[in-house]
Amino acid sequence: MKKNLFFTSIFLLSIIHSFASGISYSPPKQFYKFSDSTYITKTFCDRYNNVFVTGFTYSHSGVATDSGHLSGGSDAFIAMFDNSGKLKWSRYYGGESIERPSDISVSSDEKIYIAGLSLSKKGIAFGKSWQDSLVDTMNAFIASFDTTGKLLWGTYIYQPTRNRTNLSIGNAGFVPAITNDDSGNVIMVNTFYKFDFEFDDSAYI
Repeated sequence: MKKNLFFTSIFLLSIIHSFASGISYSPPKQFYKFSDSTYITKTFCDRYNNVFVTGFTYSHSGVATDSGHLSGGSDAFIAMFDNSGKLKWSRYYGGESIERPSDISVSSDEKIYIAGLSLSKKGIAFGKSWQDSLVDTMNAFIASFDTTGKLLWGTYIYQPTRNRTNLSIGNAGFVPAITNDDSGNVIMVNTFYKFDFEFDDSAYI
């Protein structure tokens, strides 16, 4: 049976804030044309007005600007747009199962971090990871990239099964959130648990 492909276009609305002239908006632009469903979950604007986007996709094509491809049922993706709205790069991140990124942050030294949930047994841990393998059936993850899209490190973070929820869109359960402090530490917060992790740039607790 022939599979129907549904093409999804993502529009990025660039918002430029100016104290002199107030808020102005540039016209929306189309950047992607996917072969399957793709969702943006979070965006972040750095001090240079670059825009960073993360989300998840079921699309086998039309996402990565490099030679990357979908690894599992759905993968996380991350993209960078410059302050003129030009797509600089975009890439997949994930393993053989399902990833759901929930937050993105950029540090003062331009390191990019995404956090979310993963059911994959491989494809997450990389470099100096704090936890190298999946424990139980679903773990949180944090991954770090530089501004060229290069993966610097990735790690699983275990969460008790009794507190996990399904990965459906809009689920209000365990959703990791991340932020950065002025010292370059990455802080991850669990919305159900008092679960705070601090990482330096080498990804150790």
